[in-house]
Amino acid sequence: MPEKIECRSYEPQTSKPVRGTCLWFSDKKGYGFLLSDKGRSCMVHYKNIKERGFKRLYTGQRVTYEEKLTAKGLLAVNVKYEKVLTFIQKKNMEYRWLF
Repeated sequence: MPEKIECRSYEPQTSKPVRGTCLWFSDKKGYGFLLSDKGRSCMVHYKNIKERGFKRLYTGQRVTYEEKLTAKGLLAVNVKYEKVLTFIQKKNMEYRWLF
């Protein structure tokens, strides 16, 4: 029987927060993807957003999170909004200001 070999070259630090930007997020599906400042992308599920109210992200929104390595790839956990003013423009030309 062949021996199983682990070939992952990246081990994330789950204790250190990562800063990044939301690439896209679907309210209907409940998940999306984030891009870290270092260029790594990871999936985010709405259950991992640790904010009050409706759990959603906007394209271009700045967040901090922790990365967790799963069987399917990187998963963002403990996602929190950055409390800075962010300008977001949607495709249909609606403008939003987030605080």
